[in-house]
Amino acid sequence: MTENNSNSDGIEGQNLAIEGKLPLKAVGIENLKEANPKHMPPHRYLHPWFARRPTPAARLATLASILPEGVDSDQILSWIQIGPKEGIEGDISEYVEKKKASEGDRSGSLGEHYGYPRPFTQSPNKKERRDIHEILEETWDGELPTVLDPSAGGGVIPYEAIRYGLPTKANELNPVPSVILQVLLNYAPRVGSLKEDLEQWSQRIDDLAEERLEQYFPSEGEHDSVDSYVCAHVVTCPDCGTDIPLVSKWSIRTRRSADTVISVPEVAEDGSIGYDCIIEPTEEELDGFDHKQGTVSRGGDAECLNCGIVTESEDIVEMHQEGDFSYDIICVRYMNSSGNYSFRAPNDADYEALTSAEQRIESDFDLASFLTTPLPEGEKTREPREHGIHEWRALVNRQKAFDFTV
Repeated sequence: MTENNSNSDGIEGQNLAIEGKLPLKAVGIENLKEANPKHMPPHRYLHPWFARRPTPAARLATLASILPEGVDSDQILSWIQIGPKEGIEGDISEYVEKKKASEGDRSGSLGEHYGYPRPFTQSPNKKERRDIHEILEETWDGELPTVLDPSAGGGVIPYEAIRYGLPTKANELNPVPSVILQVLLNYAPRVGSLKEDLEQWSQRIDDLAEERLEQYFPSEGEHDSVDSYVCAHVVTCPDCGTDIPLVSKWSIRTRRSADTVISVPEVAEDGSIGYDCIIEPTEEELDGFDHKQGTVSRGGDAECLNCGIVTESEDIVEMHQEGDFSYDIICVRYMNSSGNYSFRAPNDADYEALTSAEQRIESDFDLASFLTTPLPEGEKTREPREHGIHEWRALVNRQKAFDFTV
């Protein structure tokens, strides 16, 4: 959106670039390149935001919404910092598309293959900003238009607008990204790099958190430290009284680039469930066990591991609403002395830590904060409320406190 404080009629009768033909394919290719977790802009790591837009798309949206229609596509791409500055035949869009088509044949890095740096590492130079400003002033009655992002979120659009020297306004209701916006848009442009400050304060936060949470993440060996617990909700089979861990599958990790990790349940005589953790299991170790099939079906029904009786989803929801369920640790991820992650089965110390954490949550007055506010009724809160989650803190305790829940 754009705002002109002096004369809203300054562009009357003239179309904007966003209403015409834009180099969308070339920008889309750059968006995909930026989505690689190894090649994302630094601000992506500062604060995760679910709707954050890629840098090339944000730059195109910003420029196209204020430049007049008819600006050459190659010129726009050059201002976005896409494509080599010289030495190519044809237009930049064609060049980028050809490079994308031949990615599979490259021998070096993506940067070497494409022949220009990633856009987020480059800012428009003084001449480029001056050229853009001259066109904008001619278009907007002698003044630069103000770029307004009414729901700025992670702040990519206003951040890129500032790069182009444009008057910029950002609005955001969520308090967390609002703080990040202050850092990105006001503080960082004034003081420069924030790397040392961020590392210093993040380390302090890590130290404080480790001191307060260490007792809930006991180490098995002198040099092994628990990183996270893989947890599941557990209900009791109404037929035989055996615990039913509510999981859709028993594979903890099956990425091609890493070892496969399987948690194998074992039913004890008292009806409780134990777990064995197998890394890179062989066919003999699995012995016909189907790790892709957990206790919970796609419809939400759960099958008992002991008697095979199925508890319907409606009954499971009722158990959650009445608080008739518990948690169980089905696998532990830890960091070894070499700094690498591995997995193991839970032990007594892990279960004691889980019990201690639950007791702390229920008894510590300091934790009875605004998070104890009731979860309101609504379309987005319907499912958690059906499963017995009635306070905001329960969303954190059940889904985030132990990193992730199966």
